[in-house]
Amino acid sequence: MKMKIRRLAIAAMLLTGSSTTLANDGTSMVGDLPGFGEEAYFGEDAAYTEVPANTESQNDASAYVGEGSFEEDLHVSDEEMSDAVVSDDGEVQPVAHTQQAMQRAAGRSLMRQASMRTNQQTQSNYAPVSNRQMQPVSHQMTMGSGYVESSHGDCGCGDSSCGGSSCGAEVSCGCGDMGCDGGSKCESHRKICSVMDRCQGNTWAQMDLLLWFAQSRDTPPLIVESDAGTLPVLDPTVSPTARSVFGDEIETELTVGVRADAGIWLTDNVGIGGRFWGLSESESNYAFSGNGDQRSIGRAFFNTNGSLFAGDNGGEDSLPIALTGVPGGPDLSGSIVAESTLDIWAAEAYGRLRFGCAGGCQLDFIGGYSHFDIDDSLFIGSTTTIEGTGAAPPPGSAVGDSVAYTDRFDTENTFDGGQLGFDLTMNRGRWMARSLTKVHLGNMNQNVRIQGRSVTTPNGGTGTEGLGGILAGNQDVDFERDVFAFAPEANFKLGYRFRPNVLLSVGYSFVYFDNVALTGDTIDRLVDGATLGQGTNDNGFLIDDSSLFVHGIDLGFVIDF
Repeated sequence: MKMKIRRLAIAAMLLTGSSTTLANDGTSMVGDLPGFGEEAYFGEDAAYTEVPANTESQNDASAYVGEGSFEEDLHVSDEEMSDAVVSDDGEVQPVAHTQQAMQRAAGRSLMRQASMRTNQQTQSNYAPVSNRQMQPVSHQMTMGSGYVESSHGDCGCGDSSCGGSSCGAEVSCGCGDMGCDGGSKCESHRKICSVMDRCQGNTWAQMDLLLWFAQSRDTPPLIVESDAGTLPVLDPTVSPTARSVFGDEIETELTVGVRADAGIWLTDNVGIGGRFWGLSESESNYAFSGNGDQRSIGRAFFNTNGSLFAGDNGGEDSLPIALTGVPGGPDLSGSIVAESTLDIWAAEAYGRLRFGCAGGCQLDFIGGYSHFDIDDSLFIGSTTTIEGTGAAPPPGSAVGDSVAYTDRFDTENTFDGGQLGFDLTMNRGRWMARSLTKVHLGNMNQNVRIQGRSVTTPNGGTGTEGLGGILAGNQDVDFERDVFAFAPEANFKLGYRFRPNVLLSVGYSFVYFDNVALTGDTIDRLVDGATLGQGTNDNGFLIDDSSLFVHGIDLGFVIDF
């Protein structure tokens, strides 16, 4: 009994010594208690604090009573604590007037709190405080906005902890943003509604300079050279020195192109974009003009008839263009031009779905529409004139007569289909590594056009045009078909970020096209030599599926805005 009375007496003394009243004129009745002059109530360090109402931890008396022996004797109702914190007009009351403020003080006496605050007034910054220390209200308030809770969200669009309170905020806290506690915040617990939150400033643009090579394309041997005084025929028994100088394998040199990619993130996880790339025409050509005194030149074919212009071997043969000193044959002069070109361009529209990211690594799924154009063309034109030297001209011709042949082969491949793939990006400081792999699946429309012409001009006369060339028959060809095709693509990049939104990169790209029609696969080199120049050359054409790939170095420039 005595012990209980003693506890009550001590409690009464503490409560009496720690309570104050505020006079109508705003002055304290306490007097000159340390730290509780007029500035203690109205200065910048006034001890106001935010106390959320109706929380279990704060309604519990044990939360604000120290470890003394009288905690079971103190009870404050929810209504009393609520009234002691904020008045009806919304003004924040001094901590010393509230029992609930003692919850923040965690059992410390008002005198001790005042002493602590007096010592802190000389500091320009306040360190964070625990839940058992009093924090000045001025350090919990934002200018003109009331109280702000100290919490961190998932750094999604609209998260105020990332510097913005709505989707219109300038600061975008997307995947990999370091604005929240220094780490990426793309956790799976993000709310479904945030998927459709639109974030500003999530637009990208990328430009690459392409330094690519195209695959060599196979064709029959088209132009043949041999030593002077020999027939240019690809038969070692006829001409051991004969060699193909255009055809067999048409190699392309370095081709320059551009690739542009731009898009926008509609939400934190969904984006759309478009990409265009194209290569300048890749060319391989040959040209000659002369009389054959240095080397013999001819247009090669396989003769199916025994009546040959350059010999009677019933096999490999050629139409001489420049020839001098061949036993039993006339001397010929002429010129020849050959050109093979390859033109490729592509356009894509795609959607991007973010699968997730962690630790500076981001994985996106890509799907969309793809269009490719692959055009391959071959042109050969030659003119041969009979000179007045050497053996007599062939029957039906005379010195000074000339004949010209042109052959043109064109193939156009148009691909339309879909694309599926993945884009993996890894960031480490200013460095970036990226891997883009996808496959294009769809329809390949193949169109083949072949045309040949000949012009025979007698000496001093007018030329006569006939149908058919050397390899092109007397019937123009315009053939079209559709086949299924696929085109895998891979791109690897290494980049360095010179500015927060500017990155330079170097990479390697590889694109493979399946089921394409190329000119070399359409040429039928089986020719009846007796029909040349007569307009009766009825040799047809071939159609076969081939493949083509392009690859090379990329030099890129990326900007995010």
